[in-house]
Amino acid sequence: MNKSANILTPTPTPTPTDSVATDTLKAIFNIANPDLKFINVEKEYKNIIIKLNSLNSGGIYLFWLLDNPSKCYLGSAINLRKRFMVHYNNSLKNNNHPKFYSCVKKYKWSKFGFLVVDLDKNKTILREKENIWLNKMFNDSFE
Repeated sequence: MNKSANILTPTPTPTPTDSVATDTLKAIFNIANPDLKFINVEKEYKNIIIKLNSLNSGGIYLFWLLDNPSKCYLGSAINLRKRFMVHYNNSLKNNNHPKFYSCVKKYKWSKFGFLVVDLDKNKTILREKENIWLNKMFNDSFE
């Protein structure tokens, strides 16, 4: 399950239906700390790394295509900075997350946003919260 002791492998995120995705993504954007939301991952790379270095917590994170937020990737990690860097560096090299990395290859990082949805140090709680958000995106309507 884990690639290393301090990283949770995110659940692959299929594209949600537009209405459910829109409602859920609006909810995610509304609860996310504005200091942990970045538009244009390529341009904001250094700021993202600095901010993630300052956190003393794991968390749930979201990458989304700026022009089409229903194309998104939700994951969790005990070490957010390390996980962010793995995605950023590996997206053009390998195909561990085929849909997400193919989208990055097609649109480039400048067309993606990144935000931290929630912070928590507990691996089990992170996984549970991640699953709740994924269920909201793909199975429920958000109320």
